[in-house]
Amino acid sequence: RNKITDRWCDEMVYACKYNGIIKYSIIKYKFFNKAHHFNTYAAFLENRLRNLPGIRETDMIISVPIHRKRMKIRGYNQSYLISRELSKKMKIPERSELLVRIKHADNQSHIAGNMRFSNIRGVFKVTDPDAVKGKRILLIDDVLTTGSTVNECARVLKEAGAEHVIAAAVASGRR
Repeated sequence: RNKITDRWCDEMVYACKYNGIIKYSIIKYKFFNKAHHFNTYAAFLENRLRNLPGIRETDMIISVPIHRKRMKIRGYNQSYLISRELSKKMKIPERSELLVRIKHADNQSHIAGNMRFSNIRGVFKVTDPDAVKGKRILLIDDVLTTGSTVNECARVLKEAGAEHVIAAAVASGRR
């Protein structure tokens, strides 16, 4: 683990830079009911992940969960739609039911970077630790900014016994 960021992910990868048309498209996808974009994002991710070393040994794909309050408002979990399609494309089982959000937290996009880690701490839970024990997991999110959300998901997955967690996002604003 990287002591500076307390990194729990074994790897973090993304398909596109979070700017221009991609940023516009993802904002429409998340906040303006453009759910059909998931297909394109899954294709971007498949293209990025296809030749990643060790990807063939992945046991399951899990999406970053959203809270039921946000699900009720949005009508869909944007990361789950991508992971479900990616699962079909890559023939890796989709097991998002194994990770749930147990607390509602402020939307990370509205919080300063240095506050994101504390905002997200303790909001996720593994529903069946035996199902993730010793497994290699591909964790899917739409946007990777500070990495605090995927980091927290990876932490609870690793504490439940997951062997390896690769976080993959459609886009990232990171350098």
